[in-house]
Amino acid sequence: MPAGKRDLDEEEDESAANVTTITIPAKPKHTTPPTAKTETTKSKQQTTNETPEVTTFRIYPNPNNGTFTIEVEKLESPKSKVELKIMNLLGQVIYQSIINNPSTIINLKDAPIGIYILHLQTENEIITRKIVKE
Repeated sequence: MPAGKRDLDEEEDESAANVTTITIPAKPKHTTPPTAKTETTKSKQQTTNETPEVTTFRIYPNPNNGTFTIEVEKLESPKSKVELKIMNLLGQVIYQSIINNPSTIINLKDAPIGIYILHLQTENEIITRKIVKE
């Protein structure tokens, strides 16, 4: 071979040394989504083989004018309590109370019109609902 000329194979070998090959596998035609990991926790009552009480409640009227009623059923005993927090959409607590009675009237007349998050917590559960003040 004349001086200064390289064999084509040599050039390909040198250029191949500077090339990175990435192989992307083809997506299978049918895929199943991964299953979510489910975690089970036991409350104090469940560890003693008792069925935990489920608290049922009603909020009315909703939407309201700032005054509404919360009815809580299945308070387990006179010592049972339901912690109530009402938060604005920024997460600021605007009202907080302990509910000991089956029926409680809440007054948010001073709160501005808007949507609020009502957060009820018993010994066994946490319940969150949206309330609207018109």
